[in-house]
Amino acid sequence: MLRTKQLDVLRCVDMNAVDKETLVDMSGVALDTSLPHDQRLAWMLGVSPNPYCFRYGDVGIKIEFAESAPSLQEAFSSFLLKLKSGL
Repeated sequence: MLRTKQLDVLRCVDMNAVDKETLVDMSGVALDTSLPHDQRLAWMLGVSPNPYCFRYGDVGIKIEFAESAPSLQEAFSSFLLKLKSGL
């Protein structure tokens, strides 16, 4: 398992300096949401060397988390509702 210091290094990657072709393409990967959180994390670390940075097709993605922010699911649901309503 990665140590906190190692995760901090992975979290601080500058996406502008990364060749997106070196990132793992997650477009064909499905996450098993029935697994407990720690098992999902272990699985993700097995699929991608950096759980914060990957690509989906041709798009490089970096995930960042804030303690007070809504969950990704809440944010994405809100985005889809606004998109559907035309906002």
